[in-house]
Amino acid sequence: MALENDYKYDPFDDGTNKLVGEQQIVKMRNFVEEYLGQLRGIEDALTEACTDAWNSTLDPVSLWLKPTEKATILDLAKTENHIYNKIVIVFASLCLEITKLKEKALKKFIPPLLLFGQESPNTDPKEGDAQFQIGKMIPFFFRLTNFLTRCNAVIQNVVRQLASLYHKAQKLYNKSFRDIHMTTVFYHINELLIVLMMLDEIIGQNFHLKQSWAMYKRMTKSVKNEPKRYNLEDEEKMLQFEKFLLSLEGQLFDGCIFQHCIDQEFDEPGFVEVRTNSAFAVEFFSNIKSIFNRLASNIGEPCDSMNQPHLYMGLCAIYVFFSRIFPNQKPDPKFFKMLWEISKKIPIVHLVGNVVWFPTDFLMRKVPKSVAALGGSMNNDNVKK
Repeated sequence: MALENDYKYDPFDDGTNKLVGEQQIVKMRNFVEEYLGQLRGIEDALTEACTDAWNSTLDPVSLWLKPTEKATILDLAKTENHIYNKIVIVFASLCLEITKLKEKALKKFIPPLLLFGQESPNTDPKEGDAQFQIGKMIPFFFRLTNFLTRCNAVIQNVVRQLASLYHKAQKLYNKSFRDIHMTTVFYHINELLIVLMMLDEIIGQNFHLKQSWAMYKRMTKSVKNEPKRYNLEDEEKMLQFEKFLLSLEGQLFDGCIFQHCIDQEFDEPGFVEVRTNSAFAVEFFSNIKSIFNRLASNIGEPCDSMNQPHLYMGLCAIYVFFSRIFPNQKPDPKFFKMLWEISKKIPIVHLVGNVVWFPTDFLMRKVPKSVAALGGSMNNDNVKK
């Protein structure tokens, strides 16, 4: 008993306990890093963020994993309510048309405009070469004007269809659609308006394109003033060509592609009321608020960061569109202040290449009264800084 009471724990430590603890810490650290890597992989797979670009030289073969949709809109829109089916088919077809127009713009029209003059970006266009390049682009400009005409017609059709549905005299509105919001349709309007704004910015920020166009116009005036020198036999055709160039300039080079779209006539007397349709105005602004709420709730989130700047751009565009369609509607200063405040978090939007878009500049040009109502605290230069 005496020996047991006198026994004391030997304080000697050979470091074994510490070594075991460090090994457990290393295992835990490796587990956490591996788990974080798996989470990042899942996030990259689900998000719209950029992933590693495909190198066609190192990997000459790629797999097209996008599924092909074989079901048509008519097959999908099948319910017992035939009137509802017709409405869904109309708006689904218009949304599909907008998607195709956007894809066409991104593939066929934006790249040539973006790359014009990039073979010598730091030098002024040379006399002769500039006129030759613009001459080759004339058919392209003609196709672009036809594309813009189609975009304007689709926007006009969508607005008229919505105004016809959301009307106090419409039985469907009073029975059902008063509480049904087609926010998806407004998202598609956003997308097409963004395309028009991108075209404005790409043309406006391409110095070579605008300078070469001015040189080409000077050349046509010289030909018109001295027809004999250039062996011009039919002066009437030259006059028609000059009018055609003026038309192209007004549609493409004056920075009014977006403005022409929102300035077109949407009312059709006797058939569709748009500007005086209070029910449609309420529905329109309600969807703008829904888009804003989505942006405001996701701002700063990495899973949606790639979409936020363009969503904000579309939100500014559709707000200006709303102000243009309904000029008699009293603007909501609180909402516009919140819209403006987002520009502090997204002060600049990268579009494509070296083309950028400033939301504050855009809002100050398009809705100056709303900007002025904010007061002196919202200074454009301060936002840019």
